[in-house]
Amino acid sequence: MSENELDANLTESHEEQQEGAAVQQEADSRRRQTNFLAGLLVMIMAVIGLVGVGEAAVRGIDKLINDTDRKSRMERFIYPVVICDPPTTEQSKGFHSDTMIEAAIWDIILYADRSRYEMDFDYMIVPQVDVEYHAAMLFGSDLELEHRTISTSDYSFYYDEEHSSYRVPEKPDYFCYSPVVEEVSGQGTVYTLRVGYIPPTPAWRFIEGDITPEKYMVYVVDESGPHGMYLVSIKNDTETGSESGVN
Repeated sequence: MSENELDANLTESHEEQQEGAAVQQEADSRRRQTNFLAGLLVMIMAVIGLVGVGEAAVRGIDKLINDTDRKSRMERFIYPVVICDPPTTEQSKGFHSDTMIEAAIWDIILYADRSRYEMDFDYMIVPQVDVEYHAAMLFGSDLELEHRTISTSDYSFYYDEEHSSYRVPEKPDYFCYSPVVEEVSGQGTVYTLRVGYIPPTPAWRFIEGDITPEKYMVYVVDESGPHGMYLVSIKNDTETGSESGVN
């Protein structure tokens, strides 16, 4: 082989090597780009997943907070009624006048500004119009109340017909049920509550976590009343067969 032919072959081989290297370099570049895009896609999907998980967690926390707040608000609302432990009724107009007056007075004892009432020793003089107002807040409007003294084995709310007022102990010593709302369901403004009745409980039971409702009742409340929420009915809890009025 002549020197010229050898040079030509070397030149051709070098060019082929350069072309092969360029092809390999281009393939490597495409592979790096593909790997980069794939990695970027994985990162994007991971970020989207984390965002989705984060949003779901936030929604779950918000729901838990809202549910807890709603239950606490409803427990506070029905507490004066639970104290009375009234019998069942299918509608608010079915509540006995004594039940509504008694619950209204407990609502005043628990939540009203007691300093606004005239005192007679340890008793507040509560005008009947205040009792009617608090009854309306609990049971709705257009109520028919028969004002008279309310007496139980543990306390009495004395009615003074001459002055249209009640003589109510400012801080009655009475151990009563307290409510725990375990379930809330419903649509619109009407809610059904599964309410556990917690009996007066010794401190050691609270410490040991041994707090079990003595019975369960179903309360139906409506938030569309002129004064806000009002009680529609109290029913027996069919899940446990609980009955009202059992102390």
